[in-house]
Amino acid sequence: MSDDSPDNITESAPTAAAMIALAGAPNAGKSTLLNRILGRRLSIATPKPQTTQTRILGIEMRGRTQLVFTDTPGIHNPRGAIHELMVGRARASISGADIVCWLIDTSKGIRRIDREELPRLAAQAAREQSAGPQAHRDPDADVDVEPEVVSQVDPHDDAIAELFHDDDHDDDDDNDDDDAYGESDKSDYEAYENPDGQKLVVVLNKVDVAAKPALLPLMKELGELAPNIEVFTTSALRGEGVEDLVEHLITLAPEGPLLFPEDAVTDRPVEFMVAEYVREQLFHRLQQELPYRVAVKVDLHERRKKTEYFEASIYVDAESARKIIIGAGGKNIKAIGTSARKRAEELVDGKVFLKLEVRVKKNWQDDAGFLEELGL
Repeated sequence: MSDDSPDNITESAPTAAAMIALAGAPNAGKSTLLNRILGRRLSIATPKPQTTQTRILGIEMRGRTQLVFTDTPGIHNPRGAIHELMVGRARASISGADIVCWLIDTSKGIRRIDREELPRLAAQAAREQSAGPQAHRDPDADVDVEPEVVSQVDPHDDAIAELFHDDDHDDDDDNDDDDAYGESDKSDYEAYENPDGQKLVVVLNKVDVAAKPALLPLMKELGELAPNIEVFTTSALRGEGVEDLVEHLITLAPEGPLLFPEDAVTDRPVEFMVAEYVREQLFHRLQQELPYRVAVKVDLHERRKKTEYFEASIYVDAESARKIIIGAGGKNIKAIGTSARKRAEELVDGKVFLKLEVRVKKNWQDDAGFLEELGL
């Protein structure tokens, strides 16, 4: 967070705001980067690819400039209704952005999806420069923005040091190789290109685990894929290079009114965030494919005296999965609930009671009505 405060800035000073899409292949570190910029764990981050299922919006004020980040699902070849929705959300966010931050996992190099997307995004950026200054995009134009805004709260000091211990680099269970982006997806991209153009920044992330000599050929290929585009090297996990990236984004933000209140952190309601925290713990604690067969929905939220009371349902597609999540003597579900509750208490800056139930709903991944209830 910046040390600049509204009290030190004249109210007559012009404001600027930008919609910034954090995009790229699955598990490139988009959620970790967003959390690092905001100084809080807003978006869930796990070692497994495709953890982010829908658009998460994070808002950062720097002086009189508001940076509105959208943490998008990784772009991949969709298989099934839920994955089609995930990729659709990602593409809508790119379409509606003033700036696209395209993240590349440096340790894996430039992949097929990067080679397909970057030239088109670079062409849009070139049109932006030739067309002159553009008004920033309406955040409601291409993505569904929830009416409720979660206001900023000061995270607990003793939690800050642990904000980014998400094992972001330990991604042995990675299925986002070159075949994750098929030729059939090319036409889909053309459907969401923005005729006004937009600015593009490429971020080589996870440089802390990449061999330094490997950076030179990556930079050379990027120069061919996206000529004259700014490239930043970062380690979102450690914070290296992140502030330089943010300062550059500030210079790109178009002058105009703020898109959200100055104290806003996200457009997502607290119920959505609590469901995400439960889902994050499921990813951390469950092995192999089981986390991808799980959905979470908050059924009840009310304030009881000085406690925020939540009841949430964890949906699985088979009874065997339900038994695994509950665990022997309820051990697993208790641990999941305890960790998720602590995250929720950081968010609301107060006491939280979280009750979890595990329910079986067969084929929920292909139930369009249920996916809509989940906010996907």
